Amino acid sequence: MPTRTLLAVFTAFLLGLTWPAALNGGPFWHPDTSNYIRAADAAFVVVTGSPSEWSDRLKIGSTPITSPSKPGATTVQPTRPVLKGRSIYYGALLYLPIRWFGPLGAVFFQCSLVAATLSFILSIVSRAVAFDKKMLALSVCAISLASPLPLYSCTLMPDVWTGIFSAFFALALFFRRQFTPVEFFAALVISAILITFHTTNLLLALPIAFLGITVTQIRERAMNAVFGAIIVTSFLVANFAFDYAVTKQTGAPPISPPFLTARLVDQGPGNAYLENHCFSPSSFEICRYRGKLPKASDNFLWSQNRLNGVFQIATPTSQRLLAAQDKRFFVAVALADPLRFIEHVAVSSVEGLADFSLRNFNLSELNRSGIDKSYPPMVKAHILGTRAYAGTFPLQKIEVLCAVGSMLSVFILIYALMRAGKSALASQAGRYVAVLLVAIFANALICGAFSKPDARYTMRMLWLLPFAAGIAVASTGQRVMYKGE
Repeated sequence: MPTRTLLAVFTAFLLGLTWPAALNGGPFWHPDTSNYIRAADAAFVVVTGSPSEWSDRLKIGSTPITSPSKPGATTVQPTRPVLKGRSIYYGALLYLPIRWFGPLGAVFFQCSLVAATLSFILSIVSRAVAFDKKMLALSVCAISLASPLPLYSCTLMPDVWTGIFSAFFALALFFRRQFTPVEFFAALVISAILITFHTTNLLLALPIAFLGITVTQIRERAMNAVFGAIIVTSFLVANFAFDYAVTKQTGAPPISPPFLTARLVDQGPGNAYLENHCFSPSSFEICRYRGKLPKASDNFLWSQNRLNGVFQIATPTSQRLLAAQDKRFFVAVALADPLRFIEHVAVSSVEGLADFSLRNFNLSELNRSGIDKSYPPMVKAHILGTRAYAGTFPLQKIEVLCAVGSMLSVFILIYALMRAGKSALASQAGRYVAVLLVAIFANALICGAFSKPDARYTMRMLWLLPFAAGIAVASTGQRVMYKGE
C-alpha cells in the first residue's frame, strides 16, 4: 500500500472512530475504568513521587533519610485491597494522556492507536490481496459507520482491544511472508503488549495460535509456534511482574475478584453444588454466604450494600479465601455435574451471541452510582456532562446500523465463500477470514463460561464481520489470491 494511501486510510479511520466522542461530549466511561487508571497512577507515584487527582486513595509517604535502602524514596500504600483483573498495562495506556490532556486527550490517543493498528493490518493484507480504492473505502466506511467499533474505541475500557488483538495476532501468524523483518518484530512487540490488556486476550490467543500452527504450511508452523509461545509467555511474565511489585510495595499480593464463583452462583449450577457440599469438612468459603444466594454476579462482586453484596463487604480474610478458591470452586462445580455445566455454558454463549444491544453505553442507574463513587471530582464533573451519563446518547439508531451492517457482512461472506468454492480455505486470506470468525465464536464461548451473558462482550467483536467481508470480497475478486500458493 503506497504511503499516501496508507495515510489516507489512517485519517479516514481516525475520523470514523472519533465521532461518538464528539457526539457524546467526551469519552464513554465505566465504573471499572477508574481501577485501570488508579493502578497506573500508583505505579507512577512510586516511581516519580508526583501524585495526581487519581491519588486520593493512596497513603503517600517517604522512607526515612537514614534508611540504608533508598533513603527518602516515596512509599505508597493503597487504602483498599489491590485487585487483579484490571490490567495496569492498559491503565498505563490511558494514564499519561488523561493526566496531561484530560479525558479528550485520552480518547483521541486511544482512537489514534486503533486507527494506526487497523491501517497497519490492512497494509499487510493488501500485499497479498489486491484491494482497489473502492473496496478499501467501502471497508473503512463499513467499519466506521456500520459497526460498534467507534463506540468501543471511544470507551475508556480495554474491550476495544480484544478484537484488535485477535485480528493483529492472527495477521502475524497467517501473513508472515508479507512482513519485513522490522515489521514482524514490531508485530511481536505489539502483540505482546496487547495480550496484557485483558485475560480474554490470553484465552483467545490459545485457539488462534492452535489454528496458526495446524492449518498453515509446514514450513511456517515452527515459527508460528515460537511466536505464539512468546506472546502467551509475555502475558504470564507481565502478571508475575505485577504480583511481585504489589507484594513488595504493600506487603500483600493483589486479590483476584472471584469472577468464576460469582458467575456460577448467579442462577447457575454453583448453587446446586453448594446445597450438596456445604456440610463437608472441606467446604468452600462461599458456603458462608449461601443464605444470600443466588445473587446477580455484579451485585455479588461489587455491591457494598449488606443485603445485596458479598465480596465487597466481606472481611479481608474472607475476600482472600474467596479469591484463592475461585478456580478450584469452578472446577469442582464442573466435575460434579458436567452435563449441567456444559448446558449452562452453551446457553450463556448463545444468549450472548443473540444479544446485539448497545444499551451499556448509556449508563444505567447502577453504573451511574458506580461513577459517583469511583472518580475524583474533576473527572466526575466531566462525566456528568456527557450524553451517556444523562442516558440520551442515540443508541437505537446505531443498533439498527450495526444490525444491517452485520447482516450484509454475513451475506457477503457467504457469497464470497460460494464464489471461491473449495479453494476458500486454501489461501492465506481464506484462512485468515476463517480465524476471525472463529475468534467471534470463541469469544462468546469464553464469556459464556466465565462471565454472565452480556451484549457488551459480543458487540466488541462484531466489527470483525465487515472487516472479514471486505478481505473476502477483495481476495475472491482475484484469479489467484496468492502467487506461489
